Amino acid sequence: MSTFVLGGAVSNQSAQGALSSQYTNWVESQVQSAADAIAYKWFHDTGDLDTAIAIRDALQHGEFSVNDLFLAANAKSTFGAHADLAGQPDPKLVVAGQTIDISDLFSGTEVTQWTSGNAKNVQYHAREYFTSFDAGTAPEGWDHPPKPNQAPTATAVHVDAAETLSQYDTTHHITNLGEDLKVVQLINGVASDPDGDALNIVTGSVVVNGGGGLPSYIKVVGNTLTIDQNDRALDELLKGDVKEIKLSYQITDGINAPITNTVTIDITGTEDQFNKTGDGSVSQTHLRSDSTTGGGNINGNVLSFSNPVPSDAIEFHFSGTLTAQQTGLAGNQKVNVADATPTDWGAGAINLTADHPSDTVTLSGTALNDLQVNYNVGFNTGDATDAVKVTLDYHYDYWYVA
Repeated sequence: MSTFVLGGAVSNQSAQGALSSQYTNWVESQVQSAADAIAYKWFHDTGDLDTAIAIRDALQHGEFSVNDLFLAANAKSTFGAHADLAGQPDPKLVVAGQTIDISDLFSGTEVTQWTSGNAKNVQYHAREYFTSFDAGTAPEGWDHPPKPNQAPTATAVHVDAAETLSQYDTTHHITNLGEDLKVVQLINGVASDPDGDALNIVTGSVVVNGGGGLPSYIKVVGNTLTIDQNDRALDELLKGDVKEIKLSYQITDGINAPITNTVTIDITGTEDQFNKTGDGSVSQTHLRSDSTTGGGNINGNVLSFSNPVPSDAIEFHFSGTLTAQQTGLAGNQKVNVADATPTDWGAGAINLTADHPSDTVTLSGTALNDLQVNYNVGFNTGDATDAVKVTLDYHYDYWYVA
């Protein structure tokens, strides 16, 4: 705190002028010395750091003025020993384009009085001013306040992966079953923090967009993802096809609210071996009346089917059965179905009677390689409407690469 001390009497106009000059110089000196504290107060009250620094610099260079240092009154009669001026001075600091009320930096008041004019027309004057000044002190480094901590930033992650090419033994079993891990960084090279804060993935935040759990071949390991490109779940991905997986996750600096980032994973399929199976059936009904030889024989019959196996199959197998079902036989009447090759089943003819109306034989392993069965029919009956239905039920399986 600094106190103004008046030097000499102030009982006339000239002395009051000297007081004004002396007091103004004292105030300006105090204001200039308190430049840092006054600027800090402005910053504290307004939050405007740039203007506060401009105010401090202008004060330190003497680029300011102080107005309204006195509260004055005039009268035609005396004011008394202590004039009551109904208030106090209201000093204003004009600096850096701002007008600042600095009256709260002052305390203690003094009133001076004097007269002017002649004995017939005496004018009484009174003027009040502050006598003490205290701007306090500014905290060290106020003009370089710490910046608010900022949230991290991140760029979207895109990953291209490829299904591991499976290797097979002669029985079509995969022989390379070990993991083939592709590591995806979710923090390093992806996210950054303006304040240098350590970044981490929020535990449990990695999710599939649209809902659902992570696929079996994707795992979160620390701040990374691993993709097992040799996971069996990818075997169904055909060569050249692309499986897209979109994920999102949260990143935290431990201070600000977490931010969300995204990961897009495109997995391209490679060829795998697949097994396909299927079944089919064809049939033909023969009547006794179909025999043109007169002896009841109907020879050279064929049941065939279209080849269901593609030309690029790795290997294929056919199997099947042949079933004969008679209708109309009575007494000792008979009908038989015999192998015409005789390698399709080669176990003798199928013999049917009234008491044994149907029977089935299993075809040999190579019988259907030509996509057909050859058989002969023989009726031992004279009834033209007697009939036998011959049915080929076949099964196939093959391996292919896709």
